[in-house]
Amino acid sequence: MNILKTQVHTIFMFIGPSGSGKSVFAKNVLIPGLDKPMDVKTNYKPNIQYISSDDVRKEILGHDFDKFASVMTECSEQAFDLIFTKLELITSYPVNAEYVILDTTGLSEEFRNKVLEIGQKNNYNVDAIIFDYKKINEYTKNFENEDNQGAVTPRKIIASHTKRLHNEVMRTIKRDKYRHTTRIKAKDFVIENEDGTLTSNMQINVWDADRYEQRILSDEYQWVSIGDIHGCFDELQELFEKLG
Repeated sequence: MNILKTQVHTIFMFIGPSGSGKSVFAKNVLIPGLDKPMDVKTNYKPNIQYISSDDVRKEILGHDFDKFASVMTECSEQAFDLIFTKLELITSYPVNAEYVILDTTGLSEEFRNKVLEIGQKNNYNVDAIIFDYKKINEYTKNFENEDNQGAVTPRKIIASHTKRLHNEVMRTIKRDKYRHTTRIKAKDFVIENEDGTLTSNMQINVWDADRYEQRILSDEYQWVSIGDIHGCFDELQELFEKLG
């Protein structure tokens, strides 16, 4: 079983053509691997934010359009403005989500740099997960029977994305900008069970999760933070007496 190593306060940036199975990976591998049940003592449960560019487009268009519909591409500027705004909000105090998953193609260098900029500003790690399959049919096999309803078919879009991945992204991506870089070479990260459900074929290792959770203060007590008292000794004594 493959292991994906990461840590708390991470933005996961997916990079790969349409048809890579990025949404399947997010919902059946990454989110279940990061999630934990509510800790009633500390009232803690990891905040896992999933942002899909397709979902954002459908939200602002007000309709569940096919992902390859031309109108979905036409609203990209507005969709990504909303994505960046949401990313800023959920990585800032007091939200500071433990994990953020960006389900987009990630093929644009401008997009990747903007995500890195937000991550650096808000003290988040950025992990790149690259869906780079050796065989083109790994991307297109779910669209083999698509009707040609226009000049641009799913196969043509995927072929264009794959070309950009190999000619632009893989040649220019600077891996040292990312905390971790994971390259997925085949669509074998889930196993389909007899009942049609999917089981993850990858283990998610959050190496600092236990240490992070141990630092969360219990709701059973009232906590007071005291900084530098700047010589205010009498006031400090009064505060101690007041608090008991």
